[in-house]
Amino acid sequence: MGDFKKKRVERDKSRDITIRELFLKTLSDVHIIKFSAVSSLSSIAAKVERTDCKLLVLQLGAVMNGQILRLKLIASLLANNSIILEPHPMPLDGIVGYLRAGDLEGSVAKDAIILSRFLAITCIEISSFKLLIKLAPTLKTKMISHHLKVCLTEATTEKTILEARLSAFI
Repeated sequence: MGDFKKKRVERDKSRDITIRELFLKTLSDVHIIKFSAVSSLSSIAAKVERTDCKLLVLQLGAVMNGQILRLKLIASLLANNSIILEPHPMPLDGIVGYLRAGDLEGSVAKDAIILSRFLAITCIEISSFKLLIKLAPTLKTKMISHHLKVCLTEATTEKTILEARLSAFI
């Protein structure tokens, strides 16, 4: 009887470690995406032709900056030295290159492409925030769930705004 209980405790401990690792990696991934988008915002906004689209891109950057601060706060609440939410050089170029539309498209098409790419990234972030919210209770810190829910709400609002703006191109 004692062996069964010991194995169950070990299995639960292993599961908690796996969940924590998944949480930390997903948190880091979302941070990388947001940081790279914000750090390249001025060059992306310079490629946008229409003023209303340019303002939307800059508005998205302001919201993303707030989310980056919340993600750093979550990392500090975890008091985990193994995760440092700082920029990572490798994936930035790929994300930035994806967000920029090529110079060959017309101005309206270019604006629509940039906004649709922000929409795609926002959808990935929404899925990531939903996963993080599901994993957060195992970390036993209520404030983490609260901050993640705020980020999810903001990302969902971004998605709605982008979808509405893109519908004007159709």
